[in-house]
Amino acid sequence: MDKIARDAIAKLTPEQRELMEKRLAEQKAKRKPRESKEFVSWKKCKEWGIRPDDMRKLATCEGFAELRLGMNLYPKQKEVLSHFMPGAQISFVSCNDGGKSARVLPAMCLWFHTIWPKGKIACTSGKYLQIEQQIMPALWQYKSMFPDWKWMDSPYYETEEGGFFSGFSSRKPGYAEGFHSDGEDVPLLFIVDEAKSAEPWLEGVVEGRIHPTILVLLSSHGFAEGWLYDSQTKRKNDFVCVTQRAEDCAHIKPKHILDVRRKWGNTGMADSILGHGFMKLVEDAVLDYKAIDRLINNPPAWGPGEIHAFCDFAWSTGGDESVLAARNGNRIKIEDTFREEGLHAVCDRFVKRFKELGLTSPQISGDEGGGGRLIMDELDRRGWRLQRWNNGAPSRDVDHFQDCKSECWYNFSELVDMGNLILPDDNDLRSQLINRKRIAGSKGRLAIETKTDMKERGVPSPDRADAVIGCAMPSGGGWSTECVSTIVPAAVGSYQSIGC
Repeated sequence: MDKIARDAIAKLTPEQRELMEKRLAEQKAKRKPRESKEFVSWKKCKEWGIRPDDMRKLATCEGFAELRLGMNLYPKQKEVLSHFMPGAQISFVSCNDGGKSARVLPAMCLWFHTIWPKGKIACTSGKYLQIEQQIMPALWQYKSMFPDWKWMDSPYYETEEGGFFSGFSSRKPGYAEGFHSDGEDVPLLFIVDEAKSAEPWLEGVVEGRIHPTILVLLSSHGFAEGWLYDSQTKRKNDFVCVTQRAEDCAHIKPKHILDVRRKWGNTGMADSILGHGFMKLVEDAVLDYKAIDRLINNPPAWGPGEIHAFCDFAWSTGGDESVLAARNGNRIKIEDTFREEGLHAVCDRFVKRFKELGLTSPQISGDEGGGGRLIMDELDRRGWRLQRWNNGAPSRDVDHFQDCKSECWYNFSELVDMGNLILPDDNDLRSQLINRKRIAGSKGRLAIETKTDMKERGVPSPDRADAVIGCAMPSGGGWSTECVSTIVPAAVGSYQSIGC
């Protein structure tokens, strides 16, 4: 402080001096403290080929992502990274294919370990495949920039000073509780990817017991409940909330947005895909969306067995789909989906796929309802005599189910609750499975709404769901306990651990 400033302060009255000190204290409280590890060294900048003028930008996660990692960030991605610092709780919800796993997550992890090389990162997701096939490849592409780190084939890497990244998919609270911060030099970053599918207990474990230095929830929109939804609504004051829409991403073209709206209309599914909002829960749904999510995210072991394929037929080039689904034991795959106009074009496509998959006529069933009968008649003439189902026919258990399709959907829900099946990870299938409603049938029997009723609600025809449910039933049509007995239930509380 120079002499002039000291003389001016000396002339202040006690009241003026008190007011000045109060304002200085307020300014100091608002000012962000400069930490000793805030900046990357000049030696590192020179090694990385970064100009002195840009050196200060590396102190921020968004600057590091652009200068060091060479990312071309969208505005919303830059915004969420600008809030990434100790003490932050971040909730980032993005449209599908919005770069949350390909850009935002690796930028956070790599900057975190550049600033705190002894730090710990715990990254969990509801799905093993999300970590194995999305998150780790996004990190591995930068391995050459960090040659001194130990990069494992499993979801794990370690810095030269002992910091680490550990990816895991867990359904047991005990495993997640094993991560803790060890002071300023060893902070903990906890990332929940696809947080819309997070187990209910995870919120209490992470926020109530672990207390990470930085907490990040990353996800696309899901249903309007749970930790992610709460972080964006009733708990938004506890989180930095950023939402990225499809319109915010330059690589997502207007045509794609129009195609999504054309397919799904102004429904919650379209909003969730495009990053516009959460989906409302479907009241009176036949299938529980939580049970479907658990089954897709944590599938049981594959038990090879009976092969049964099912065809759901359609004639349109722009409406309903023709679908071929096949089951081997307890594993179901959607083998083909297409739209063809004309009887012979549809039959040609199905016959081609039958041959490619090595299927025989006794292994294949099809729905002969509506135009399906004409297609199956033509397949008969070509030597493919499929087992004929009619979803509108009377059920086997006529005392409890309105018709065949109701019996199959309700019994499929029993398999889902038991955790018996390996289902395809397919967004269209998932939406169709959880959007069909229960209705009251005649004589008090169980029934489900028709495709016409669904279309009136703005929900597309459940073609993929019908094919998947059809092939889940035993070959020969209908339902029997044989389907349950040949499928091994998942162990209660089972989990998959990666890189631990």
